[in-house]
Amino acid sequence: MAEAEKVLHSMVARGCEPSVFSYNILIDGYGKAKKLDEAMQTFEDMHSKGLTPNAITYNSLIDGLCKVGRVAAAQELFMEMQARGPSPNVYTYNVLLNGLFTNGSYEEAMRLFEKMDNDGLEADIVTYNTIINNMCKSNNLDGAKKLFDSLPSKELQPDTQTFTSMINGLITKGMLKESEDLFTEMVEKGHTPDDITYYIMVRGSLLHNDIDKAMQLLNAMIDREFSLDATNISIVEDFFAAHGPKIKFIGLVDKFCQSTKVKVMLPVLSQLFKVNVLFGICIYFVFMRKAEMIVTLY
Repeated sequence: MAEAEKVLHSMVARGCEPSVFSYNILIDGYGKAKKLDEAMQTFEDMHSKGLTPNAITYNSLIDGLCKVGRVAAAQELFMEMQARGPSPNVYTYNVLLNGLFTNGSYEEAMRLFEKMDNDGLEADIVTYNTIINNMCKSNNLDGAKKLFDSLPSKELQPDTQTFTSMINGLITKGMLKESEDLFTEMVEKGHTPDDITYYIMVRGSLLHNDIDKAMQLLNAMIDREFSLDATNISIVEDFFAAHGPKIKFIGLVDKFCQSTKVKVMLPVLSQLFKVNVLFGICIYFVFMRKAEMIVTLY
């Protein structure tokens, strides 16, 4: 950002006034660096020079403010857009919706979603993913399913995130069979489950003591080259707790280790030792291709 500031000052010193485009680049950079005070000051500088911010300017600021938890300030900018222009677009609504949900303002977010429709803006799949995900988190599975089922009528198709949110909602409600059916539908419709989808499915299987299903899913993760990293350490930890130190489990861990690069595995081992020393030792020996020593430990 220091270099970008120098370029801007250099432009001014040479009599070349920065444009809205130039300021937008700087504001976006400040936002990504979480330097929102500097971003807001740059925004004020634009005004003082008689430049009119566009939707990109406002969206960058609203996005940055929401990401650092300054949702009230983001809402003020949103209202300023409505009063002065430019009008908020779908991206503006999506960013603010996510910020409100993250801030725990569920009802306010839902009112904003209704306003979006009243203002004649067509929500995109990002909008619906945000709403469906947070409905599921708020135990409103019926509302989430209603929106999910309505997507085709809006000429929108659910994507991996949509399916994953619904699967998570079903599992949270204890509807494992329904979650498995939706997982199958997801794959049949050509959507590739990601590590989060598998994470949720494995947890659901373990929750219902379906060890064979969990094993099947973990093997599928490995076959799709999902490595044992910080995201899914707890999956294997739970599997270890539920299944115990059996040869079948050791083989699974060995398969995980074979699919994982050393530079990725070493920090994972460190984390595993913090979680469970004995578990960490087991994984370490498997990683070092000494699986037979684990059996001796027990």
